[in-house]
Amino acid sequence: MNPSQAPSPRGPRPSAAGFHLSIALAALLAGCDGGFRDSLPEIGTGAGTETGDEDPPVPLFARFAVVPNSGDGTLSIYTLSDGEHPRHAGYALLTGEVSEPEAIVASPDGEACYLSDAQSSTLAILSVDPTTGRLSSVGSAALGDAPHFLAAHPAGGFLFALSAGSEELAVFAVAPDTASLDLVGSPLAVAPGATDLLLSADGSTLITLHHDSGRVASFTFDESAGTLAEADEIVILPAAPAGGALAAATDSLYVTDDDGSLVVQCALDSVTGGLSLVASLATDAGPAAAAVHPGGGFLFVLCPGSATLARYAIDATTGDLSPLASLVGGAGDAELAFTPSGNTLHVVNTAAHSVRSGDFVAEDGDLSPTGSVRTRLAPRGLAIVNSPAPQARTTHLFVTNSGGDDVSTFSLEADPSLPVEVGTALAGMSPEGIAIDPLDRFAFVANAGAGGVGVYTFGADGLLIDNGTAAAPSSAAVSVAVEPTGRFIYAAFADDSTVRGYELESDGSLTEITSEAIGTGPRRVAIDPTGRFLYVVDGGGGGEGNNGGILVFAIDAAAGGLSPVTPDAVAQGMPTTLAFSPGGERAYTPLATVGEITPFDVSAADGSLAGVPPGTVIESFPVDVVISPSGRYAYVAAFFTAGGNGEIQLFDVRPETGDLVNLDDGGSFTPRFAIEAGSGPQALLVDAAEEHLYVLNLSSSSMSVFAIADDGLLEWLADVPTGSAPRGLGARLALE
Repeated sequence: MNPSQAPSPRGPRPSAAGFHLSIALAALLAGCDGGFRDSLPEIGTGAGTETGDEDPPVPLFARFAVVPNSGDGTLSIYTLSDGEHPRHAGYALLTGEVSEPEAIVASPDGEACYLSDAQSSTLAILSVDPTTGRLSSVGSAALGDAPHFLAAHPAGGFLFALSAGSEELAVFAVAPDTASLDLVGSPLAVAPGATDLLLSADGSTLITLHHDSGRVASFTFDESAGTLAEADEIVILPAAPAGGALAAATDSLYVTDDDGSLVVQCALDSVTGGLSLVASLATDAGPAAAAVHPGGGFLFVLCPGSATLARYAIDATTGDLSPLASLVGGAGDAELAFTPSGNTLHVVNTAAHSVRSGDFVAEDGDLSPTGSVRTRLAPRGLAIVNSPAPQARTTHLFVTNSGGDDVSTFSLEADPSLPVEVGTALAGMSPEGIAIDPLDRFAFVANAGAGGVGVYTFGADGLLIDNGTAAAPSSAAVSVAVEPTGRFIYAAFADDSTVRGYELESDGSLTEITSEAIGTGPRRVAIDPTGRFLYVVDGGGGGEGNNGGILVFAIDAAAGGLSPVTPDAVAQGMPTTLAFSPGGERAYTPLATVGEITPFDVSAADGSLAGVPPGTVIESFPVDVVISPSGRYAYVAAFFTAGGNGEIQLFDVRPETGDLVNLDDGGSFTPRFAIEAGSGPQALLVDAAEEHLYVLNLSSSSMSVFAIADDGLLEWLADVPTGSAPRGLGARLALE
């Protein structure tokens, strides 16, 4: 046995009153979680593979959420943790196809999304990668005039599109293999001022709502012929319908009236489509979108006029409503949707550029807040996408060795608890930062001595192969980051104090597209979870008064250019990195020389950082933080402590705020657990399965491996030798 892998006497140090930390971080896995597939509720099946024998259908789960952002023409993509809670997984930009994303709906089999444009009559058809959720344009169809409202038939064969501007309702047949659309017959004329399109759970009835005339119309659908027939229409003046929801169990329709602040209850004949007015109830100001819990027992209504979420209990026999206490909402609330299980409600807020979530309490219809995630600019809706639930696992680790001018590859294939070095690749001088292309094509290495940004491909067993396309090879790059779509690379250079952006070509070559001046002590570049903003952490140096700060840049989604956001954030005391809360609303930087963690609120509008005083003083030299893929735990690398050797500290992540706390101690800002690592721990990585924590130890040139228990506690497993003075740590994933 290698002596460095022998059992160690090191052990945990319990939380101590002298350690205080207020820091949150989102190093969210833009892919699939490991180890949770068995816990997901199965919601359907997809087609089997084409073989000589008929394969069984593939189980489907609620796997992704897609949010159209009308402000910048993008679609935010999220994985759904345990089929419920969103985590950032990148975004898509539909250049030249959809300029202002509007309504979106996913096919029941999860293979496609359909997206309308508020500025045109284009309906984009997008394929969905079943393992990553990435979106690709595969075609389009013509609609009437905007605004548009969409619904997908539950059996998957038809799509319905309501075009309010041209007052028409169309039916499209969906091709089973390509998801392309063919118009069935001619669109039906509808009343003016349409505001919503509802579809019954069995797909037999459609409802259109019309704001100006107070009309509610129903249509029956003949699935065998693919045709609609108008069934009934009622006028519920003086109401002005803004949104609605159907309760299948009681054949009830609930319509919100934003002029009179009412919820109007109607009865729906499930056979004929006939409508009849039942009752009207007062609700909070400005009711808009509504949703019935999948179990049928509760109605939820967004009321942005009063910034509340109104709730009602639904009588299981009559469908009558009983008001419940309203919950806190938001003035910009625009859309809401339950996950298919009914366990979680998501609310899209256009003004806050966010999706907030709450777990449903079946006993009384209450919601327990579970936090929120940032979107890109001005979100409009949300589609939940079904897919098989692949397992993600970390297959290789990459370590930059600044003392050896090389990069080591470690394989985890045989045993993730004992990384095996399989080879090294030459780098430039003093390699430090490393980043992996989210499309798994390239690795990028920042060489702090000279060599610029090296570009590598992956060879056998994960070995890095120099691609020969380094950017700025005579310059000193200290850190590198890849934006979520994999189109642009950003690196901080110490020799000329610039941050440069590059467009990544398909062959791995880098074309410089932007350069901006930064401080004289750059240490880290970081991109926020939405991909909208780039941050450069300046560790200080270069003269009296320059003790550090954080520069903010807005990223142009189309061209990758950078625009400075002012003012810079003050972070004096050698800031070492920038970490985000799981949803991206808060950022934190360790101030190593003063032993403090400084928190910032992140502006949803422009990405600027506003300090949240006071910073938390701790008895250590914090240099890195990492969050677990589940978002439940965070680990902090203390390079050294008051006792001498460095250690790893464990914090719980408070779901509502992203703060790092000790939940065993009433939520205090103290570590719940600490354990020694090697000498000088300074880079951390949690594997995709959330089973192991890997720690680079600069002074002892080693990598410590810890097992992660269900409660986040760590158990030391091994110390593995690395190259000389390891600095950067990256990982490669496989989905299977």
